[in-house]
Amino acid sequence: MSGNPSEGRHLSLKQSPTLERRAQAAEHPADWCGDDPDLATTAGRCATVPSTTRSKGAVTPETALPHQTTPYARVVEAEVAMEMVNRARTKVQQRIYALEDVDPAEADRLRQVGIALYDQLRSIDPDNPTHTAMIIARWKPLLKDEAVFWNALRG
Repeated sequence: MSGNPSEGRHLSLKQSPTLERRAQAAEHPADWCGDDPDLATTAGRCATVPSTTRSKGAVTPETALPHQTTPYARVVEAEVAMEMVNRARTKVQQRIYALEDVDPAEADRLRQVGIALYDQLRSIDPDNPTHTAMIIARWKPLLKDEAVFWNALRG
């Protein structure tokens, strides 16, 4: 041995502050990378994050990150549309379970409605704001009133 205490053994994250910082940067690049080029390499995306978004909580809807191609507002609209369709699917599934023994034909018809709702859910895309707006416009009034919801699904 040459007298070096770390020779022949491996350092764990707890023993090495540099390795611990690199692990944290890899998990949360915007929070940890700062201006350290070594951490930017380790974290991958750090090099592309603007310096104004590097502090915790600094990423806002107005912030445009370089790797984003879809505006934040469109993403939120798409999530709202998905939530509405999922709520409709939940109501349909609950009705299917209630009708399985009582009215199997109606339950089968509602299963087809459920499949159509699932297809509609998968069609939602933040890059297609017109389609997303149509889905919101269709489901918003239906989900507010139970009777209107079931009347719309019957016809």
